[in-house]
Amino acid sequence: KVDDGCRLGLRGAEVVREDEDDAALRKTGFSKDQKPQQPQIVVGLLVTSDGFPLGYGLFKGNTFEGHTMIPVIENFRKEHHVQSCTVVADAGMLSLENIEELRQKKLLYIVGARIANLSPTLQAEMSNALSRREGATVRLPTKHGDLLCSFSQKRFEKDKRDMMKQIARAKKLVTASEPGRRAKFVHTKGVTYVLNEKLIAKTEQLLGIKGYVTNIPREIMDDQEIIAHYRNLWHVEQAF
Repeated sequence: KVDDGCRLGLRGAEVVREDEDDAALRKTGFSKDQKPQQPQIVVGLLVTSDGFPLGYGLFKGNTFEGHTMIPVIENFRKEHHVQSCTVVADAGMLSLENIEELRQKKLLYIVGARIANLSPTLQAEMSNALSRREGATVRLPTKHGDLLCSFSQKRFEKDKRDMMKQIARAKKLVTASEPGRRAKFVHTKGVTYVLNEKLIAKTEQLLGIKGYVTNIPREIMDDQEIIAHYRNLWHVEQAF
């Protein structure tokens, strides 16, 4: 517990329906099930770190899931008189707007970070600090809060295998030069396909690194505790 509060995981998901209702919740929207032609209802679910459901919210099917987090949390806090809690959410919930609102409401948070979108300077600083040491962590200040990054050798090996497969596909496309085809590490110069060496170098620099954003001071929760709580998000998927 943090300040006798509760730790919450949140996720938005779609409940597909066959017909759209203009006056109610059934709306067509982004479908994770690849069924954009079918109306749906968006559900926001709150669970404990062990996956026990605590509360939920219903939203129109065309609602962006990142906009479901604050309303569900606020409704739960008011209904159960929760004074403090720590929000744990995946990177899809990370936006400057959401983070600022969490701060204003004096909520603690642990949110997944998209490290590939960080500035080159911050990426280099993070990579140098970790130095590909197993279990190493580093905290860097950002406008979203502390950026906590960790390195795992097991994650490094998986990331590298995936990268090499993508590079192989990219080289094959460059050799074949087939119009209309795309690959991650390929860009075009006119009508010519060229390997994106800059992107390859950037991807290699980030191999094995996972990022999190938090406003929890080290004095309250250390790096390993924060990482462990984020990893508990699989309970949210299981609860759905």
